[in-house]
Order: sequence, then C-alpha cells, then structure tokens
Amino acid sequence: MIEISRQTWKACASGTLLWEQWNGDYIVYNSHSGETHFLNELAAMALKSLEEVPCNAEQLAKTMAMRDSIAADLDTPDMQRLIEEFDSLGLIEPHPS
Repeated sequence: MIEISRQTWKACASGTLLWEQWNGDYIVYNSHSGETHFLNELAAMALKSLEEVPCNAEQLAKTMAMRDSIAADLDTPDMQRLIEEFDSLGLIEPHPS
C-alpha cells in the first residue's frame, strides 16, 4: 500500500462534480454518488486544484501556499488530512503515478 501522503490523487472524473458558490461557501454535488457537500473556501480551493492537476499531499500544500496567503500556514499533514476527508467522501480517487 502506498502511504497516503505519497499517493497522487485527482478529483473524480470530469463532469462528476458540480459546483455552486454563495458568499464564500461552496457546495459541490457529486453526480456519481448523488451526495452534496458543503466546503469552506480553502477546502474548495484544494479540491479545485485536484481537478486541475493530480498531486500528492506535499504538492497540494505547495500549490495552495502559492495561491493563498492563509493556505500558506497549512503544511503537508494538514493537506493529508484534507485528502483523507475528500477520499472518505468520494470526491477524489487515486491517480496512477
């Protein structure tokens, strides 16, 4: 088994996640599972990053830090926990390296 922080992840297949935004809150509907999820701005930014480019927790932490000053305080373990949460919700899937 690949350690989760080294595993490369991607958002679910293109078109599976449908997005809406209201006043800094994000709602993402997973058409594959039929579930709706409420995300804060940082979680939404991370998931959108995984839609754009598959990456591991370390790469995601670096990407987030470059995009947002608040996210710069997040480190690889923070991103690993977020990835674990996304995985448990069925929002992401492993990407072959």
